[in-house]
Amino acid sequence: MPLQYDYLEVIAEKIQSLFKEYQTNFSKQSIETKSDPLEQLYVLKIESEKRLDNDYYNGEIDDLIMIFQANVTDAALELLADTYKESLLPTIEEIKANLQSMNIVDLETDSDVNNSSDLGRELSYELPKLYTWIYTGRYDPLLDYYFERFNAVTKGKFKFSENDERNLIFLKVNLMLKGCN
Repeated sequence: MPLQYDYLEVIAEKIQSLFKEYQTNFSKQSIETKSDPLEQLYVLKIESEKRLDNDYYNGEIDDLIMIFQANVTDAALELLADTYKESLLPTIEEIKANLQSMNIVDLETDSDVNNSSDLGRELSYELPKLYTWIYTGRYDPLLDYYFERFNAVTKGKFKFSENDERNLIFLKVNLMLKGCN
């Protein structure tokens, strides 16, 4: 019996060795740097999928892409949105550094993309339903109700509307949960 376990240990060590070699090879390949955050996120998306295809990093990058793609048309929200986007720049840099070093760990910078606030608890029914709609595009007959609730709790500050694009709604939800109301 001990020989079988020894053999498993040898296999495990070989796998770890191959993985270390894989990490080392990719960490030597520089990730392109872009000055525009959205362009940088596109590069990071490709690199993340190439390097380890980690669901956590892919999800964070996808969420950040949605936020940076959002085109804010309401002048009253422009400065707020720009300030919020700027606060996310360290998260983009951390993702890039971690992918570059092939060190896939929980992010230290708080992206606030999945913020849990008092308002988040108050809207604990509506938010998961809205996120499902945002991420999947599946029809939800209560979408108007969610927007009415969000507009009611924010006193109409964000003007949630079914006419908004999904990425703009996602940005507005994040601004709302961040406490920018």
